[in-house]
Amino acid sequence: MKTYFWTDSSTVLTWITRREQWSVFVANRISETRKLTTSEDWLHISTDQNPADILSRGCGPKQLQKCKWWQGPAWLQNPKEQWPKSAVNIDEKEVEIEKRKSVISANNTELESISLQLARRFSRFSKMVRVMTWVLRFQPKSKDFRQYTELTNEELLNAQKIIFRVVQKECYSNEETRKNLRGLQVFEDEEGILRLKSRLINEEESKYFISPIILPSKHLAIRRFIAQEHVSNKHAGTLTLLTILRERFWIVKGKRTIRSVIKECLTKDGIIRLVKHRTEKRNVLRPIQRLYPLELKPNYEQVVSENRKGPEVVTEYPELNTDSNKTVPVTSSGREIKPVKRLDL
Repeated sequence: MKTYFWTDSSTVLTWITRREQWSVFVANRISETRKLTTSEDWLHISTDQNPADILSRGCGPKQLQKCKWWQGPAWLQNPKEQWPKSAVNIDEKEVEIEKRKSVISANNTELESISLQLARRFSRFSKMVRVMTWVLRFQPKSKDFRQYTELTNEELLNAQKIIFRVVQKECYSNEETRKNLRGLQVFEDEEGILRLKSRLINEEESKYFISPIILPSKHLAIRRFIAQEHVSNKHAGTLTLLTILRERFWIVKGKRTIRSVIKECLTKDGIIRLVKHRTEKRNVLRPIQRLYPLELKPNYEQVVSENRKGPEVVTEYPELNTDSNKTVPVTSSGREIKPVKRLDL
């Protein structure tokens, strides 16, 4: 009996049928597939006719009884010559992402260091975006095409995308640096930005929500961006800020990265006003004004006698001068409690 394999992904079908050098992760999966099957055994099926698609979309019990999951499409009972041939639209950009790259341009290396230079020069991400916007505005050599008006929102958004694109090229330029993206469906859009391919198909949602931009976690420019979003959202917590950013971006190891950025958050004047205080059960953040040093009493332990070779345990301790060691009463915040003075009126 002849066995056929179906897939609704034109990209996967291209990887299996083409004899090219793919990235390590894709090459290993394709190698295992070719050991058990041949490229002629694989066929394409449209998404609406794919019975296996029910695993990701789900259905109710009543729909499951009449679902094509049990028998497959009706035309599958016909001979192979009568099977419909679906049009395969190959996204070459998505296919090229997993190609093994062997040539690196020297000019791109100079360009890719721009984002790191901006991040080190400016401490605010908004300042980085504005500088990049002015650079793009004065990029034309002819002075007739230069604009000297206020920066528009469209220009600022375009500069922000360019920074993200350059950061992605710096962090994901080869196979070794793309290990963190394994298991994610990544594709490159028409602007050259890496995005996460989700299964959301509602066209009413924004492009950022359906396909968020992938951002690395260890780049300084991204940490500047997270710090800016943290301040603009009223110093939101880790989970709250992660939820807000997930609507537009997908940060690799996002929870850990956001938590580390929030720990480094300072006030506008750069003065630390919050400290992490370790308690018996957990670590809590407390204002530095609410902390005060605890009173420490002297602890007399073993005292080595000068006349004897071994240590001698002292059982009698010298009396302390209690008059000179009187503690001053303080409040819970560490302020001194002064006695009430009555006025002789």
